[in-house]
Amino acid sequence: MLDLNLSSIVCNIQKNKSLMPFDIPIIEMSRNREDAWYCGGGGSVNVAHARLAFKVTEKRVQEAQETGASVLATACPTCLQMLELASKRKHSYLQIADVSKLVLDALSTKNREGKVGN
Repeated sequence: MLDLNLSSIVCNIQKNKSLMPFDIPIIEMSRNREDAWYCGGGGSVNVAHARLAFKVTEKRVQEAQETGASVLATACPTCLQMLELASKRKHSYLQIADVSKLVLDALSTKNREGKVGN
């Protein structure tokens, strides 16, 4: 699952497609693209209003779980930190990951299989 909020990457991926050419399936949450919620940590909200920030973040983790995805990915370091904390607090099964790590792992797998450049 990719949670890129307003990133151009998610806006340019057609719904129910893969992050090509890596065969990483995309499952969007019900609130996505221009209607997406932020993670709760933007603009230092997590510092000024910690309870509110964690309520928002925990709601995003819950929404991600409802999709059935096993991974919640983001390209934002603040989102990554907030989502990891909320996931632990909610005892979620979701793996929280950085998009670049998913792509790197996919490239490494293709390289080991001799599929890079093909």
